Amino acid sequence: MNRSPLRILLLAMVVSLCSFTTTRGMADDDSPQVTSEPTIQAGAAEIDVTPPAEGTALAMRPARSTGVEEPIFARALVLSDGSTRVAVVTCDYCGFDIPFNERLRKAIHEATEIPTTHIMINTSHNHSAPMIGAWAPPNNEGTQPWYDELVKKFATVAKQAAAQVKPCRLRFQREAAQIGINRRLMHQGRIVMAPNPHGSNLPWTDVLCAEVPGVERIGVLFSYAAHPVIVQRASNKIGGDYPGYAVKRMQAMARAGGSGGVFMFAQGAGGDINGFPLAGGIRAADTAARDLSYAVERAMKSPGHIIQSPRLRVASTELELPLQEPPSAEQIKKRIAETRDEARRKWLQGLLALADEQQPATLRFPISAFALGNEFCILALPHETFSYYTLFAESVSPFEHNMVLGYTNGMNGYIATRRDYLLAASGGYEAAPLGSALNYTTRLAPRPESQQIIEAGIRKILEEVSGQTE
Repeated sequence: MNRSPLRILLLAMVVSLCSFTTTRGMADDDSPQVTSEPTIQAGAAEIDVTPPAEGTALAMRPARSTGVEEPIFARALVLSDGSTRVAVVTCDYCGFDIPFNERLRKAIHEATEIPTTHIMINTSHNHSAPMIGAWAPPNNEGTQPWYDELVKKFATVAKQAAAQVKPCRLRFQREAAQIGINRRLMHQGRIVMAPNPHGSNLPWTDVLCAEVPGVERIGVLFSYAAHPVIVQRASNKIGGDYPGYAVKRMQAMARAGGSGGVFMFAQGAGGDINGFPLAGGIRAADTAARDLSYAVERAMKSPGHIIQSPRLRVASTELELPLQEPPSAEQIKKRIAETRDEARRKWLQGLLALADEQQPATLRFPISAFALGNEFCILALPHETFSYYTLFAESVSPFEHNMVLGYTNGMNGYIATRRDYLLAASGGYEAAPLGSALNYTTRLAPRPESQQIIEAGIRKILEEVSGQTE
C-alpha cells in the first residue's frame, strides 16, 4: 500500500540512494525444506536467563546487583511457511554488541538449522540488567563465565520454539498506548535530557498474535518504543523494568481468562524516548506496565487484521555508517587533564588511542526484514535508533501493516538524525561528539550523512522483501 505524497511531505523525509550489499531469500540453501505447501505455522517458548544475583554489572549503574527483584527471560517465536523459517528472539537484557549477537545467532542456527539471516534478536534495553560488549571499560565487565551458559539458553529456547510449530492464524493490531515521552528538549541553545511533549514519539503498541482459533494461543509478540529506565537507580536488584512487568501482567490476565501462550516484548526504535517517569522506581514501572498491558489486551480482543498471505519472505543487509573524526590528540589530552571523573578519563584515553590510529572509522548497521505478502512486515534496525526512522519506514513502506523494531541484532551506540548531528557540541547526550558515543567501544558518533545511508537502506530492504525488485 503506497503512502500518500502528503503524508511524506508532512513527515519531511527525503530519501537518497547509496550503494550496499543485500542478501534475501524465499528459502536459503541451508533452510530445511519441510513441505511445498505454504501453510503458516508458529511455535513459541521462553527460558529464564537471569544472571548471577549478586555482583553483576547493570547498565548505567555505579553499583553492582544486590539481588533479584524479578527473574528475566529470553523468548522465541518461530514462524514457518513449510519451506522458510524465521525466528524472533526477545530478551530482557540491556543490549548485546554485534559480535556477541553474532555468537548468539550462530548458536541458534546450530540448534535449529534456521539460517542466521533469518534470526532477529531484540533486547528490551532494560537498564536493570547487563549490557554485554557494547560499553567501553570501565562499565563493561568483560567476558564472564556465565556468558557461555547464556548462549546455550538462547539456543535452547529457539530449539524449543522450533520443535513446537503448528498450523496457526496470525493476527495483527496496532493499539494506542502512551507510556513514553521524547527526552530531547532544546533549552537555551542546547539539547538537554528532559521531557519534550512536542518531540517525536511513537504512541502505540504493535501486537502480533499467533493462535489456533478456538483451541489455543501460541504466542503474542508486542512492541513499544521507550527506554526501560523507570526503575533505573531506584533499585540495584535485577529485574525487567516496565517490559518485564508488562509480560508478567499479560501472563496473569491470560491465566485468569483460562488461556495461555508465550508473551514477548520487543523494543521499538525509541533511542530518543524515555519510559515515564525516569527513575520513578519499581512501583512506577509497574504502573506503566499496567497501562501497556491494557493496550495489548485491547489489541488482542479486537478483530485486528488476519494475515492471509501464506508465504514468508526474508531480506537482510548490512550498511557501514561513517563515523566522525576524533578531536586532535592535543585536545583530548587537555580534556583528560581537566576531568576528575575516573570513568570519563578512561573513555577519553580510549578515544586518544583511536585518534592515534588516524584511520577512517565506520559502524556496522545490519537491517533485517520478515514479511508475509504485501500485508505485514517486521523491520528490524540495530543500535539505539531514533524514532524518526520508524516514521520514515512507515512513510515509504509498501506493506499494509508494519512493526518496526530497534535494538535488534546488535547495539553499539545511538543513531540520531542529520539535524541532531549538525548541532555538534549542542546535540545532547545522544548526538554530541563527546556525548554517549564516548561510552561505547566505537567512541565516535556517526557523521550527519548517515541518515541518508540509513534511509536508502530501509527503502531498498523493504523493496526487496516485498518482491518489488524481482
